[in-house]
Amino acid sequence: MRIYLVRHGESEANRLEVKQGSDVSLSEHGKEQALFLAHRVERLPIDVVIASPYKRAKQTAEIILEHLKKPIEWRTDIVEKNHPSEVVGLSHSDPKALEVTRLWAENMTNPDWRYSDEETFSEFSARAAGFLQHLEKRSEGHILVVSHAGFIRMLLTLLVFGNNATYQQFSHLFVLFRNKNTGITVFDYTVEDGWTVQTWNDHAHLS
Repeated sequence: MRIYLVRHGESEANRLEVKQGSDVSLSEHGKEQALFLAHRVERLPIDVVIASPYKRAKQTAEIILEHLKKPIEWRTDIVEKNHPSEVVGLSHSDPKALEVTRLWAENMTNPDWRYSDEETFSEFSARAAGFLQHLEKRSEGHILVVSHAGFIRMLLTLLVFGNNATYQQFSHLFVLFRNKNTGITVFDYTVEDGWTVQTWNDHAHLS
């Protein structure tokens, strides 16, 4: 089985560098990126598309499906880890956003810590692990997954460090392994060998 993991196109929140929620649209540049991506993946032997229903990922998937006539499944277990509602819409440099980031760092050793209504690291990690287990049971040979930067990096963290990966390990990979909008990451899975990472953040279609 080959999994093509794709980050959505640039969103308006990405463009403005603000904390985003679930209902943020693609920017015009993001729609162009999604179109470049669509022309690239239509040449791949995709059997099915799995996509996050968050608006920016949904729009990306819909642009892809205009060129790739394949069935699609919308799954809420591949959405991005949400920010606390108090900081959604704030600039990354806003004092409130910076304070929340500081508190996360201070509580990094507690995977069940939360500021308010966001998902804890334990919950986020378990959700990603559950999705990997779901993929292992599927019969398709080639699956395109349209998701989010943090979720894709959480999957990578689990493959590198196992299901007991810590918040510190995730944070390290989060900084080290950046993934561009519409970048393609490829994971392979076999029953005999388990998971292997083939490529990370391939964005040649944006050149």
